[in-house]
Amino acid sequence: QRFWPLSLRSVTRKILQNCVTCFKNKPTISEAIMGALPAGRITVSRPFHHCGIDYAGPLLIR
Repeated sequence: QRFWPLSLRSVTRKILQNCVTCFKNKPTISEAIMGALPAGRITVSRPFHHCGIDYAGPLLIR
């Protein structure tokens, strides 16, 4: 209780870097790969500037 190890932080880092269990359990951060979107989906436009109408309606097939 009266003594404090001076290099405790560096010793702890060395132990954690060499620990196989800690290395396996350490999560890796990965970024999702974006798909190739058409230009109409990416460009900024006013709301309802491009809209579509379904003329055929629901098709019921038995």
